Amino acid sequence: RAAAVLHNQGNKSEAEYYTQQALNKLSDAPVSSLLSVCYHNLAVHTIVQHRVADSVAHVRSYVALLRQLPKLGNSWMQLLDNTQWLVLKAQELWPQYQQSAGLRDTQMVDGLPLA
Repeated sequence: RAAAVLHNQGNKSEAEYYTQQALNKLSDAPVSSLLSVCYHNLAVHTIVQHRVADSVAHVRSYVALLRQLPKLGNSWMQLLDNTQWLVLKAQELWPQYQQSAGLRDTQMVDGLPLA
């Protein structure tokens, strides 16, 4: 919950930190939907920070976990599928965006170009 509040307040890196801490605590636990949700949330935290590669890695992690779980409700699955589609679409369009904006990955800090 703290990560969601921080994210909504614009503290994206702090939200990511708290979510990562939750993930670390769950890493020794059996596969669960909560673990999938942590990876999903990390995907969201990183994509809004323009860290596309990290976000794609988190999407792949939660998709792999979902394959090991019994079916989740349709509303949950739709949200997870939507996030997957958006992140993969961002990955597809990212090089075009960088070229049009004259940017490289190393020129981004908190989603803003360096001066």
